[in-house]
Amino acid sequence: MLQESIPLFTMRDNKNNDLPVYIRTYGSEQVTKGMHAHQMIQINYVVTGSIVHQINRSQFVITAGDAFVIPPLVPHGLKPIEDTPFTITELEFNPEFLWGNLQPMDQMEGFFDFAYIEPFLVSEKEVKPRLNIPVRDRQEIVEALREITEEYMQQRQGFLLAIKACILRLLVRLGRLYTREVFMDGEDGLHAEHSRAIGRALAYIDEHFRQQIGVDLVAEQAYLSKSYFCYLFKHLTGRTFLEYVQEKRLNHACRMLIETDSKISDIAVASGFTTIPHFNRVFKQKLATSPRHYRKQYGTSMVARSPSDLAIPVPSFPIP
Repeated sequence: MLQESIPLFTMRDNKNNDLPVYIRTYGSEQVTKGMHAHQMIQINYVVTGSIVHQINRSQFVITAGDAFVIPPLVPHGLKPIEDTPFTITELEFNPEFLWGNLQPMDQMEGFFDFAYIEPFLVSEKEVKPRLNIPVRDRQEIVEALREITEEYMQQRQGFLLAIKACILRLLVRLGRLYTREVFMDGEDGLHAEHSRAIGRALAYIDEHFRQQIGVDLVAEQAYLSKSYFCYLFKHLTGRTFLEYVQEKRLNHACRMLIETDSKISDIAVASGFTTIPHFNRVFKQKLATSPRHYRKQYGTSMVARSPSDLAIPVPSFPIP
């Protein structure tokens, strides 16, 4: 919850004729003093120089080529460094502007399902103080901001649509760069938190794969939205959610085929498959044989042998 002592700025404070977007390039004379927050999403790109960025009760020096994205209602502040000039391009926009339905943000359930913006819409403690833009990517960021500035200043016919397209392109690029940096942060960064989230999901799947579990339920266990969960899951495991669940079920079915004399239909149900045809189809796709032939080939040859001697051809799918 935002503290009452921290000013909260709205789009109207920009005095831009109630437009849903605002952009400016400024230096030390125009910097907003003290800790504050915005109702809007704010994207900042340091064009030249250096400045101190305060967030999470900590201070960080940001320099030319750095960007930072501030979600709505997150307190932050900028403090000039003595004898160090700087220029920053600041872009602000209402979240609903991108989708044109003008619904309040708390009613836009689908809004947080966009993977390219969700990395920035996090709690205050998770906001990254800076994102360093690699030199090879800076021109694209600068060009997008230049185009937005031009459209904003000239306000030719269709300028809001042109600005919207530029913002979406900018968010895609920043989101990709952000994600790439997050997964290079090491165990002390968001990488560790994301790994723990997916770890919770994997533990839940391991315990409940015999039941009918959907991606929505498992994403909830990881405290992530569906789209971002799917992205992280594939990134960390190398498999989609459905692929992983199917492989868990197939491993279980293979062992039951070898180690028990249960009916194949009962094994399918016990392994989490809803129908026998679906079980047979998935089994053959993954193992290039039918459950019946699999049992015939491997089940009878295992009789009276020590478990340590068995070379059971059950597919193994370790999680990185």
